[in-house]
Amino acid sequence: FFFFLDYNVTFTCDKKYVVASSGTLTEENAIDGLIERKYLMQNTRSFALVLSEKFKTLNENYNGIDITYYYYNDQNAQGSLEYTKKSIDYFTNTFGAYPYKTYAVVQTKFIQGGMEFPALVMISDNLEEKAYGEVIVHETAHQWWQTTVGNNEVEYGFLDEGLAEYSVVLFYENHPEYNLSRQLLIKSAEETFKVF
Repeated sequence: FFFFLDYNVTFTCDKKYVVASSGTLTEENAIDGLIERKYLMQNTRSFALVLSEKFKTLNENYNGIDITYYYYNDQNAQGSLEYTKKSIDYFTNTFGAYPYKTYAVVQTKFIQGGMEFPALVMISDNLEEKAYGEVIVHETAHQWWQTTVGNNEVEYGFLDEGLAEYSVVLFYENHPEYNLSRQLLIKSAEETFKVF
């Protein structure tokens, strides 16, 4: 949980798949109907991949970060990309520089909410549009809380989850265009806790 490693990953799959990765694609080779891809990611806690035949992508280089949004069912894909850029921008200005060259936000069949990895986050396709943006902000906050400032997520998950949730509150307080106040976010969290 606390080690930073360099990953040099070689991954081969059918060419029909679009691959979302937490690393930088350094090489691609066609081999008998398959594609071999090589990825590099340095000084990080883990490496992740997500594959789909259905992915569409939006890509933008934003302040030197290659951001890619992978999705298959998002009527507001551009809005999701904007959420990503605004959250990276806000957290960089508030907590320090984003630590990687790439960032992949990936819509998946994830059971609820989302899941964070260094430079790649999964966002559940089973969310309402308003909650979808909140989850993008929350998972992006994890790039600072747990990915950069580490903790044992299994035993002390309340540390990075608490900091990520507080970061969401700060984000919305500084982005009034989304009409989500601190009081509304706290009320929503309390209601979720009671249901749990």
